[in-house]
Amino acid sequence: MNHRAQNDDPRELVAEAIVFAHEADAATASPGAATNGVSNAERRALERTAALASAACAQPQPLPLRLQQSLAAAGLAFCAERSHPAPQAAASPALGSGFVTSLSRRPWRSWLGGACTGAAAAAAALWIAFVQPGQRECELWQQRHGATDAELAASSKQLASRTQQLATQTELLATRDRQLAEQTAALAALRPTEAELRAQRAAVLASDHQAFHREWKPGPGARDSRFSGDVVWSQERQDGWLSFRGLPKLDPDHAYQLWIVDQRREGPPVDGGLFTIQNPEAETLVPIHAHLRVESPVAFVITIEPKNGVVVSKQEHVVAIAGS
Repeated sequence: MNHRAQNDDPRELVAEAIVFAHEADAATASPGAATNGVSNAERRALERTAALASAACAQPQPLPLRLQQSLAAAGLAFCAERSHPAPQAAASPALGSGFVTSLSRRPWRSWLGGACTGAAAAAAALWIAFVQPGQRECELWQQRHGATDAELAASSKQLASRTQQLATQTELLATRDRQLAEQTAALAALRPTEAELRAQRAAVLASDHQAFHREWKPGPGARDSRFSGDVVWSQERQDGWLSFRGLPKLDPDHAYQLWIVDQRREGPPVDGGLFTIQNPEAETLVPIHAHLRVESPVAFVITIEPKNGVVVSKQEHVVAIAGS
């Protein structure tokens, strides 16, 4: 077995050497013996066939899905390419005796046909071992992530719906703000000027002899008793006016509040509204806005309360009284 005939096909010897790779004998071979008469393309083709055949007999190992598909496709393409090989040139001179093989000497094409059969088996084994399980895993992945995509689509749809609702509410609030601004402007236009208030007050004093008209007197909680003014109330009109000069200005957290004592009403006095003083040195004219109908007023009382007012006063800071 250690003596080779001089007319052995060198491609057969290269194929045997690649498949069996006896390192001890290969180490003693001359550097050019293994490739003498065999092109690099033929050697690479033989190495590729041997690799596929080895993979067919090896224990399957998990591979990435893309690599599995690439290997299977490459094996099948190789066998299809070699099923009708191109004509080969005449036999090259024999290789040296550096390779030892147990294969019987036979034509290279015959051996290559058997190698292709093994490569086809390798490709089939790779397909069964890796590609088919990979397809099942891919289907499971698609099912799992398909459900996730459906949930994401539902969440996106819900978010879009809520965004639309928010936009609608924002537009509604903007519309209400515009309406409030318009109403505020309308009320400001209807509010009489100070000159109009003075004219109305003078007309009531001149024509209504039943009008309530009293001067202010300092109350027990007055901060400064050096103020003056009066109250004019028209029972028929159910409105009136307060006038002050010298009444102190309060801090921003407090305001003056008017109370109307009605002798025909049981319970606390009627709330007459809140007001502030901006310039104590000037005369301030304040319209009265009674929250309830007043039947028989006998006194008007001014107290200091929190800036938003109170429903019932504790009468702790009474600064002015007009009436009995």
